[in-house]
Parts: sequence; structure tokens; C-alpha cells
Amino acid sequence: MPDTPKTPAASPHGEMAEARRLGGRPARGKRRGESLLAGGFVLLMLGLVAFAVYQCARHLTVNINTLRTQEITDTAYSDLVLYLFRDEETVTAGGGNVFLYGVRDGEKVGVGKTLGSAYVTMDGDAVAALQTRLDLLNDRIRLLENGGSGSSGATAALQEAERQYRATLAAVAAGSLSGTAERGEALLAALDAYRTQAGGGGSSAGASVLRQERDSLVSGLTLVGELSAARAGWFCYTTDGLEAVFTPARAQSMTADEFRALTEQADGDRETDAYGIAGKLVCGSLWYAGALVPSGEAERFETGRTYRVRCGDAAGSVLSLTCLRNEPAGEQALLVFSSPDMPDGFAEGRRMSVQTVLDTVSGYRIPTGALVSLPSPATGEDVTGVYILSGNRVVFRRVCVLAERNGYVIVMTSGQAQAALEDETADPEVQSAVAADGWSFLKLNDRIITGGRNLYEGKVIA
Repeated sequence: MPDTPKTPAASPHGEMAEARRLGGRPARGKRRGESLLAGGFVLLMLGLVAFAVYQCARHLTVNINTLRTQEITDTAYSDLVLYLFRDEETVTAGGGNVFLYGVRDGEKVGVGKTLGSAYVTMDGDAVAALQTRLDLLNDRIRLLENGGSGSSGATAALQEAERQYRATLAAVAAGSLSGTAERGEALLAALDAYRTQAGGGGSSAGASVLRQERDSLVSGLTLVGELSAARAGWFCYTTDGLEAVFTPARAQSMTADEFRALTEQADGDRETDAYGIAGKLVCGSLWYAGALVPSGEAERFETGRTYRVRCGDAAGSVLSLTCLRNEPAGEQALLVFSSPDMPDGFAEGRRMSVQTVLDTVSGYRIPTGALVSLPSPATGEDVTGVYILSGNRVVFRRVCVLAERNGYVIVMTSGQAQAALEDETADPEVQSAVAADGWSFLKLNDRIITGGRNLYEGKVIA
């Protein structure tokens, strides 16, 4: 078998010559280029890694805003303008046009109680001024005679001054200036009586002088007769001519449109013939109040529920009102309430501004934006909670929302949550909401995270 011819070994010089002949680069240069390419790739990868590390570090050092949990008691209110529907009966005076009252304005009286005396004067222009002066004198005499002497009399006078002051503020707030001058005179009378009593002045001597002036004013008038209460109730000096319109029966049957028409009638300018009318008796054990509110506001009221109401009346009364009707009417709703409460001095006006206490809740206050939801480790269902900062770690804490407010919520404290779990009589929905599922409850002084990015359970904050 013939030998295969051997190829002569290529010399470096021959290789370089061949590379030059072919227009190429020598093999060693090729290997150097490949090395540079590989080195550049490594540098690129290192740069990408460095960039990724930088991004991770940037996220780990993200700014975190926190707020420590504190327990508060929070009350929600609703401001309403109520129109009152009551069993009212006018007291006529048999042609009298000037009255010397024997009871206070708004005082509760029994059947047959003497309310005062009715007089008539032919000087029609002087009736208003004469009536105002008689009422003022009566108020001052009553304060001096019935308020006691010394410190007790001064206290009674000061209470009466406060009552008149509140009555004036309530009338102005309701948009009514009727009776403001009379209340101002009564306020000055009360303050004058206070100064007399506080200064140690004799009450009997002062009252005697005032009685003489009062008697001289009525001596030239013609007595028509005595006024007495035909029914038990609260006697009010003033009337508005709507006593037969704003009735309990109307409150229970009226529509929203009918109520709106009634309020326009009450608020509008109208002439009333009060000649021969000495006042009115507000009777009955139950009275009603109506209000028109935006439909969204009406959703906060439940029929059958009783609410505490702070009144802007003369006594600053706190009443209980039960919501009887909550009926939508387009973008508004008609609310009708009832109440058995009638404090002394309360029954004077037709319209009243009140502040209704919707609810009072104790718990932790949390910004609404801090709430998050995570699946329960036990059930997989979403659980409402917040992220807190525990050391340098982000930790999830569950919450049970008790009340929603404007921009924040009130949630159960850890103690309330534990009590709900142990209380066999608790609402099942509440117990279900606080049932143990692997997440711990928010605690007092936990640092709630209210601002941050890319948060998750277990995240470490550098």
C-alpha cells in the first residue's frame, strides 16, 4: 500500500504570508479579537448586575411614612333643619289685645291653670310697645320674687339670661328675627336682676317698685277677662298662624312635595291676624319633626332607630328622636321623626336647627389609604388590614372596620377583637370578621405604613 504523502508543517512565517496573500489577519490577531469580545461581554454583564443591584437597593431604601396607632372616641354628626308638627291649640282672649301673663313663655301648665289677664286698648299703635313693656316687667318681677335672694337669686337670674341669649341665637340661626327685640329686653332684665342680687340688693323692694309700674300701665286698660288653660300643655306667647297646618296627622301622611310646600309657607312672608289671640298650648305626649335632606345623607338614617339630637333652642336641649320615615324623593329624601321629649322652654318655634348624633365609636383611627387586602393563609379569602413597620420589616396586621368616615376609618382595638371572639352573644358577622386566620391584629402603638411603594409581607426596609 503506497504511503500517503505527508503535508509539510506550516511555519509561522508561512502562515503570516498566506494570511497576507489572502487579505486576512493573522490567527493570533483573530484570537485577540475573540478575547476582547468575550471581555466586553463580561463587562456588559457586570454592568447589568450592578444596575440590578442598584435598583434593588433603591427599592429597599424607599421612603416610608408611618403613623402610630392611637385609640380615640369618634362621633359622627348630621346637621338638620327640622320643622315641627305638634298638637297646638290657640288661646283666644275674647277681643283682648293686651295681655298680662301669669306664667312664663314656654312654661308647662295643667288643665284650668290661670294663664293671665286679657285687656283691651283702643290705641292700636301702642299695643306692641305696651305688650313688650309688660312682658319685660313681668320677667323682672318673676326673677326677683321667685329666684330667691343673694347667691341663689343671682344664679337664677343668670340662668334666665343664658336662656334668653340661647333663644336669640337659635332664632337668628333659623333665619327668624321675630321676637328678637323682646328677647333682648328679657336678657337685659335678667342681667339687671343678676346685678341686683349679686350686689346684695333687696329683691322684695325691687319687685314692689316694678309691680307699681306694671299696675299703672294696666290701670287705664279695660279688663276683658281671665285666661285659663283648657288643656294641659306648654303655653307659648307667640303664634304663627300655622297651628292647624303643621299637625301630627299631616306629618305621618305627607309626601316630600307636600312637605316642601309647607316649609315654603312657613318660611315665606305672610300676614297673620293675631288680634284676640293670647298664645297657644302645645299639647300631647308625642310631637313630630320633618326634614328634607340629600339622598346620600338620608342613607345614614335608619327607620326605627332613636337618635340623640342637640338642639339650638333656648335651653340647649338634648332630645331623643326616633326616625319613622325615610322616603326617597329624587335627589332628596323626606325624613320624619317623633319624640316624647318637650323640655321647658322648648315649644316656642316652628323651625329648629339641630345636630344629630349618628354614632359614637371607640377604636383605632386609620387613614383610608392605608388599608390593604391580603388572602388569608387559612381560608384564602381576602382579609382587610394594614402594613406596619416592625423593626425594619414590613408586616401585615388585620383590622375589623367599625365605622367609615370621610378619609379615615375606625377599627377595632386588639382588646375589642379578642372580646368579640370570646363573646358568645356577639354578632356572628363580627365574630367571623375577627376570627383567627393566621394574621395578627393591629395593636396599640403599631407603626402603620401610610405611604410607600412595592410593599409586601416580609419586605426588609434598609
